[in-house]
Amino acid sequence: AKSEYRVGAIDALVELEGGGTAEALAGALGDADPAVDQAAENALRGLGAESAEALAVALAAPIGDRALGLLLDLGDASAEPLGNAAQHEDETCRHRAISGLLDLANTTGDETAREFCFRAILAALGDRAPACRAEAAFGLATFGDPRAARALAAPLKDGDESVRTACRNTLRGMGSPAAPFLIDALADRNPN
Repeated sequence: AKSEYRVGAIDALVELEGGGTAEALAGALGDADPAVDQAAENALRGLGAESAEALAVALAAPIGDRALGLLLDLGDASAEPLGNAAQHEDETCRHRAISGLLDLANTTGDETAREFCFRAILAALGDRAPACRAEAAFGLATFGDPRAARALAAPLKDGDESVRTACRNTLRGMGSPAAPFLIDALADRNPN
């Protein structure tokens, strides 16, 4: 119950570097005691890329936004864990992961990481939650990649208006690569 004991346990975990360390530290993140909370954050930062998977799982927790910030601080090492989290069973986790992938794509200088983010966002167009599909559709605009036009054509027929709107707006912003897909949409019998 004493914070100094819990902070000492965090320090010991970091020294031991045993299996489950990152998960335990992520569990202490957001502790009601500010000293424990800060010690957990510092320890996770110290672990670097080793903390990525544990932080990605924590995206589903109430401290998910904070975990996302720590994860993005890892840079390109966060790409794969974010991609995995974008397929998590929890909608909030998937939504945060999509947001993180878009942030990473905008900040990375590594083309491999950027391509990974692009492919993960394309996959998120098929998410079961409309909010995730809409964010993915809207986010594809940040890539400026003409391959996104083909992927956005099918969700123009999505059952959710927010998804259709995100697709339309993204396609509109893409310019000429989107024209063939928008022309096809004009021929559709469904007025939406």
